[in-house]
Amino acid sequence: MKKIIFLPFIFFITVTLVTAQIRGQPGYENTLWTGIGQDLDAKNNDNRTAFRWQGFTDTFQARVDVSNLVIDTMLQWNADADYDADDNLSGLLFKYEDSDVNFIFTPFENLNLAMGTYLNWKVGPAPSHDADSWESGYHIAQGDLKSGNPGNEKVTGAAYYPNYYAIKALAARYTYKELLQIGTSIPSGTNTDDLVANVGVKLTPVERLALGFAYNGLFEKDGDIYFGGTFLITDAIKLDFYSAFDNIGGKSDNGITAFGAACKFNLKALTLRPESGFNFFEENDYTPAWYIGIKADYNLTSKMIIGAWTSYASGSRDESWDDSSASKNYIGGYIFNIRATFDYLYDRSNKFSAAFEYETLTSYLNTDYNFSMLGFYWTHLF
Repeated sequence: MKKIIFLPFIFFITVTLVTAQIRGQPGYENTLWTGIGQDLDAKNNDNRTAFRWQGFTDTFQARVDVSNLVIDTMLQWNADADYDADDNLSGLLFKYEDSDVNFIFTPFENLNLAMGTYLNWKVGPAPSHDADSWESGYHIAQGDLKSGNPGNEKVTGAAYYPNYYAIKALAARYTYKELLQIGTSIPSGTNTDDLVANVGVKLTPVERLALGFAYNGLFEKDGDIYFGGTFLITDAIKLDFYSAFDNIGGKSDNGITAFGAACKFNLKALTLRPESGFNFFEENDYTPAWYIGIKADYNLTSKMIIGAWTSYASGSRDESWDDSSASKNYIGGYIFNIRATFDYLYDRSNKFSAAFEYETLTSYLNTDYNFSMLGFYWTHLF
């Protein structure tokens, strides 16, 4: 089976672009979400098209610094709306949904030793894809393409950039001023008989240029290599570029090569970031996958920010379907997504947000799906 991760073409106007999962400073944060939406599969399964209340999601994150130790944790609980066979609200289903915890110890200056479930240490830029699980955006369905192979998921294709070297892992990294970061990790699931390691390097040779390299799966036969960089053209224009090579040295016809770039424009209150990416498959029967998009955010006032994100991606059709009469209606599939956001910074401790998202996709079976969601957030900082 090919290892394929779908990534949409993305247009996104949002409050902030968050690239780190650890809180920037000690403190506590709680986000309460509620919303109404239509299940992506509901229309296809039973012709139910009405919006339904989805319940509540509460996410708590805390960072505590104790001497040379940073402890950062995230907990999520859901109170999902429960509906009976007649589609009537019957109550709330309480469910512990997710948790992450990270420990980062600094025994010496510039040296970090870490153990965590969501470290997500990164060394370069990557396509805009979802919010981190620590953010309120995690609690509304994200408009990302599904991962899988033709005949296995609703949509097929990929745009894959593994610019991290530590997520669920034991890890260490060393930084030298703003010039160099070098790190390694032992990811969850490895063992002493078949050791796997990841490595990452970030270099800033000059003030306006940063370069990143990551190898995930060192000592494996199907590792992933990432190259990326950021070049500050002017104070207002920044260029990101990245490439990835997936399943290096793996099984025959199992490799994926990906390229992408983005350019961010800071125009006073307005920020724009168009981007695009392409995937090419070693399997000759697979057509390339691609996405293209733009995101932006606009500060209406010092307290109000509006945003939007739209995305389109397609590709990864298996041309061997052409030789199968049973598969004559199969296609590669596509997905389109648009999301609008509004944030109101009430004071230094409270932020109120709203987000509307619409997604439509055509599956590899040439079946249409539609999904929409309206969500409301209250984030409180302690």
